[in-house]
This record gives sequence, structure tokens and C-alpha cells, in this order.
Amino acid sequence: PVVRAARLPDFDLNAETIEASCGLRVVACAMPRARTASLRLLLPAGCANQGNDEGLAELAARSVLAGSASYGKRRLWNTLDRTGAWIAAGAGKDAACIVLSAPGDAVPVLVPLLISLASEPLMQAEEVAEEHRRMAHERSSALEDPAAVAERRLVEALYRGHPYAAHALGPDAGFALDRGRLRA
Repeated sequence: PVVRAARLPDFDLNAETIEASCGLRVVACAMPRARTASLRLLLPAGCANQGNDEGLAELAARSVLAGSASYGKRRLWNTLDRTGAWIAAGAGKDAACIVLSAPGDAVPVLVPLLISLASEPLMQAEEVAEEHRRMAHERSSALEDPAAVAERRLVEALYRGHPYAAHALGPDAGFALDRGRLRA
């Protein structure tokens, strides 16, 4: 049999790097024929980078949805509604991630918003505490599910002594909420 390389569709890609005053670099790549754009910001965090702060990166990522100093919660959600965008945030094994998806013409409005969310988080104490409680509930629910417990124990055994043995939602016993460590 003859093996041929798959032919990828031709795309006209225009990449541009934007550096914010805070030092954050954003690479934007546009496809002129595409109707939507996706912006992703990856920050070193997650189990591999949080040391003894298991679960903290996930909590910090979730707090993004509360807004920033320049985009308070109401302005954040009004901007998303006005531009037709949606946002998601979370933490994985190596990074925390903020994702924005919107019509392509909204990118000039969303890049400053994304930079603001990453560089000047607005974390109201009661909202962070509520998210911390949600994570505790998710963790306790998972610990009642035999399949989830088996997966946690398998990951711990496979990665014993390695940061990947940590869990995004935190250790079984939970973790204390310390806003100082969360801001770091």
C-alpha cells in the first residue's frame, strides 16, 4: 500500500504579536474567511507548578469570571454579551487557561479584556470563598463516586512523587483558603 501525507486545507493566516504594558504577550492569528475567533491565554500553573498548593490554580482560574480591576463583573459580562462572546477558565496539569470565543470582529475589544483578566484580577472575598465551597462540594461528590475515586487513586499511584499526582480540585481533605497565596 502507498501511504500519502494528508493534504491540509489552504489557509491565509495573519499572525500578530501584541505586547501589553504588563509584559504579557498575546499572539493573534486570524483566518480571514473564519467568522469566529478564539483567544486562549495559558499561564504556568496547575498541579505541575503549584507545589504544595494543590487546587489553588483551579480556584484562581475560576475567580477570573468575577472580573478585573478594569472590567468589574458587570462590565465583563456586558462586554461579553455585547460582542457575542463566551468565556471559560480552568486549570490543568501544567497551566491555567482563560478562553474567549467570539465573532472575529470582536477581537480588538476582547484582547484588552483578556489582558486585564490576567494582570489585574478582581477577587471579592465572598466570591472567592463561594467558589472554594463549590470546589469542596465537587471534590466530595467525586469522592462518593467509585469510578472517580478509582481514577484519583490510579493517578496518584502512576505519578507517585511527581507533581502530576496532584488533583486540580485539591487533595481529598480539601485545602485552606488563603487569599494571599491565591493572588500570587
